[in-house]
Amino acid sequence: TLYFNLQSSRLISEGRRIHLKSIAEQQGNTLDLFLRERVVNLTNMINSPEMETPPSQEKMQEYFYDLKKSSYAFVDVGFFDSTGLQVKYVGPFPSLELRDYSSEAWYVSLLSKKENFIITDIYLGFRKQPHFTIAVRQLLDGKYIVLRATLDPNKIHEYITSHDGTSEVHTSIVNRDGYYQLVTQHSDSLLE
Repeated sequence: TLYFNLQSSRLISEGRRIHLKSIAEQQGNTLDLFLRERVVNLTNMINSPEMETPPSQEKMQEYFYDLKKSSYAFVDVGFFDSTGLQVKYVGPFPSLELRDYSSEAWYVSLLSKKENFIITDIYLGFRKQPHFTIAVRQLLDGKYIVLRATLDPNKIHEYITSHDGTSEVHTSIVNRDGYYQLVTQHSDSLLE
């Protein structure tokens, strides 16, 4: 009886572990797909033959509206000239327009990467609020232009935890350095 109880307990434990692993993999794949779709949104905009350089404020409003239609996680959108200056901006932080990003880690990394896009970890940046940056670049007349959008981590967390099977677990995402990127309310703190 003791042997069968131990075996049964071990099998139940193993089943739970496999179930949790399955949920974690599903949520990881969901997040990956979500972020890749946002990169595609920006890439389509910057590669569009209709893209003005620099875009007018009206065009930037249209771009932002289109982004918000594709995902409510978008917070803002900005257009950068080849010097790293954000020459056009639409969003809740108008003081970011005409801000120099040329020495920001994400901007430097984007220009030095093989890929034409970057998805950052969560950080505070100039706005002093947690956000992700997704940016894409395009070579134009021998110089790079950049289209950047930020995403609200809370909206992303809501998205990945809204799928079937996720109500039974608490989800937090940790970067490679061990810092929380997305957290379950009341359990963890961002950037710790």
